[in-house]
Amino acid sequence: MVYAADSSERFVLMYAHLDGYAPDLRDGSALARGQVIGYVGSTGNAVASAPHLHFAIARSADVRRWSKGQPIDPLPILQATAQPASIR
Repeated sequence: MVYAADSSERFVLMYAHLDGYAPDLRDGSALARGQVIGYVGSTGNAVASAPHLHFAIARSADVRRWSKGQPIDPLPILQATAQPASIR
């Protein structure tokens, strides 16, 4: 599982059920858009025959306490960031 804070440190991003991590991924390192962080798998409490990525976003006053964050629907955020800057 990978947990990452956004640049504002108001949101925690979670990537779960990874089969492995990218070789250059290090604890505490900054992530960049498009960077490979891991590989889709079926680890944890997942059916072995159905590899997938569990992605979640939570709002948190303290990103170090990710488990206390308030889950939010990531779809509106992903849709807004997928649009060209001229449309936003």
